[in-house]
Amino acid sequence: MTKADFLAALAAALRTHGVAADDLLADFNDHFDEALRAGKTEAEICAVLGDPGAIAAELGDMTPPEPQSQTVPGPEPAADAAVVVHLTSANLRCEPADGPEPAVEVWRGGQRVDDDTIRVTGTAGSLRVVQHAEPDLLRRLFSAFMGLTVIVRLPGNTPSLAVYVGSGNIRVQNLTVGTSLTVEGKSGNAHLTAVCASQLTVTTRSGNLTVEDCAGTLVATCRSGNVHVRSHEGSVIRAAATSGNVRVGAGRISQAAVIETKSGSVDVDLGSLEAGLDLRCLSGNITFRVQELGGDITARTGSGNVTGYLKRDVRAVIYQEARGLSGQFPGAQGVPSAAGVPVVHLATRSGSAKVKQL
Repeated sequence: MTKADFLAALAAALRTHGVAADDLLADFNDHFDEALRAGKTEAEICAVLGDPGAIAAELGDMTPPEPQSQTVPGPEPAADAAVVVHLTSANLRCEPADGPEPAVEVWRGGQRVDDDTIRVTGTAGSLRVVQHAEPDLLRRLFSAFMGLTVIVRLPGNTPSLAVYVGSGNIRVQNLTVGTSLTVEGKSGNAHLTAVCASQLTVTTRSGNLTVEDCAGTLVATCRSGNVHVRSHEGSVIRAAATSGNVRVGAGRISQAAVIETKSGSVDVDLGSLEAGLDLRCLSGNITFRVQELGGDITARTGSGNVTGYLKRDVRAVIYQEARGLSGQFPGAQGVPSAAGVPVVHLATRSGSAKVKQL
């Protein structure tokens, strides 16, 4: 669909719904031109805007907007966090501040802007960055093109940080947070790089989740998308996806951990395992590599292969269940089942289960 086709269809639909068309069509035309200058094509703009009839119906049904102070519905981040960021439709970037005070910038279409939907209150000890209800339907429709991005710069002594983004990508980088960092994204990717906190909790509903070169106890969950943890220092308590692949690379896991996906593959690479590790998959392959084994491993998939890699000198008892067959298999040194010796249990209903040498 071209710009002309879209505007013609919108004009007809607006008349059907009894909406005055002239001013709205002029506004849509201006926003089209702005998006075209930003490098988008007419086809791309029309595809994201969607059905002109649906837009006209929404405009026809619109009631007077609520007061500007009312926030758009969404989960409330942890209220007791020192810094709270709550955005409805924008990309978010959190990074270090140049000085002792926090700073907030809003960018749209590659230019820094003053956006009245972003409210900033408080100071470094109790900062709140909240995106309020935006009654302008046109700005909301075109926000995907104009790239609304909120940049929050935080000093190094930030005690805790809680983030919620409804629609948009989240990036948190090069930050040290005293106690807890909580990140929740509804639609978009979440990416944490070089972040240190005692507790890291990251959740996405639809989008990929990446945690790299971070430190702290980690819980990472994703409903639809891949989970990738790279070069993590600290225990990974849970890394899970409902639909997507889960990959975890860490130097050491010292607390019991669950790494799982319902539909996808699980791949784990550890330097040292000091506690129990539970790997689960309903449909997909499981692969793990452990340099130093000090805890039990259970790896189970409903349909797929289970492959483990251990060093030749690892002392362990290995149990294997595949295609309904089970048995006990000695480890590399032929160690029988004994107290204090880690147990590696591999199981699959359809596929192979093997332990190989690193």
